[in-house]
Amino acid sequence: MADQRKEILRRKYDALASRYATHRYADPAAIARRQVELVRRWGTPAPPGASVLEIGCADGFVTEALARAGYRVTAVDLSPAMVAAARQRLTEAGLDAEILEADLDGLSLGRRFDVVLAVMANFFHYATDPEATLARLRSHTAGKLIVDADPRRVRPREAARALAAAGLVRIAWRPFLVPQTRTLARPALRALAAAELVPGLRTVALRLTPKFVVKGEVPA
Repeated sequence: MADQRKEILRRKYDALASRYATHRYADPAAIARRQVELVRRWGTPAPPGASVLEIGCADGFVTEALARAGYRVTAVDLSPAMVAAARQRLTEAGLDAEILEADLDGLSLGRRFDVVLAVMANFFHYATDPEATLARLRSHTAGKLIVDADPRRVRPREAARALAAAGLVRIAWRPFLVPQTRTLARPALRALAAAELVPGLRTVALRLTPKFVVKGEVPA
């Protein structure tokens, strides 16, 4: 059953590869910038030059932003067509990144990264066994791990508990308030980013956003 599900996902995303970012998001650059900021500033800072493992890289629109910001990026995706599109994007941009075809379930690269970023619409949906996958990703994490979830499927406290069970500490969550279907000016986006951290307001915001992100860090 799991293999059949993965094959369905491969075919789905292979078909979307040529137009993924612009088809899914009104402002892909804004989505990418926010993810870069989460990598750089959320929790323990990760300055340019840090290593980042990006899981579910799709057509590489965030991969490009990370590489352009000076990170050493390894990006993986289940879809061969997405991997090809991401490699082409980085080549055309004149940027370097290692981009691999790999499955989130059973991912084993034999090395650790300063940041593991798995913001992929809903990590807890795509991982067949989220707790086992988080434990495996913990072994790839030298600094911090960031995953996402759909608040209609997973509560923030449940996601936080899963990261804690994987051995991570300094766990925090925030809604991801960059709009998916419309564009906003940068001042408005900065205001939304600040609102993500306001107690009470961020809980209300969960009703308005399709996802939130959760961070955990490796104990010192």
